[in-house]
Amino acid sequence: MADPISQQIMEAVDIALKTIWRTDGYNTDLGNRVYEWRKAPVNIEDAECVIYRDMAPSITRSVGEDIYELPVEFILIGQNDNIPKIARSMYADIVKCLFANETWGGLAERTVILPPEDVEYIHHEHTFAGIRFRAIIDFRTTQGDPYTQA
Repeated sequence: MADPISQQIMEAVDIALKTIWRTDGYNTDLGNRVYEWRKAPVNIEDAECVIYRDMAPSITRSVGEDIYELPVEFILIGQNDNIPKIARSMYADIVKCLFANETWGGLAERTVILPPEDVEYIHHEHTFAGIRFRAIIDFRTTQGDPYTQA
């Protein structure tokens, strides 16, 4: 059996995030540090990374189909002498990447990016900056069948 549409979308998100390279027109090389559902602490070797995870979707029933709003949380972590510039560049790169793949190969209707919820500075041995924000990916499936696109 095929993967659910939500899994197919998340695989497309992972592939897209891993294309974020300076050589491909971005301002960072986030593509080499993409982590899905990472639980391990971030250390200096992992700085300038993106951690992402899908969250519980809202599902609305319509005639013959289910309409999903799938939230995806992104946490961008940077460490550098120029943290504000790095954080803004990482955020801009993710926004560019998400809008370049707005329908995820036709699996979704659209992707909406919400404003950052918070910016946090974490001080240990090193200074890190973190930006957290969400995107909502809208898609439809046949009613009661998360494996079949409507």
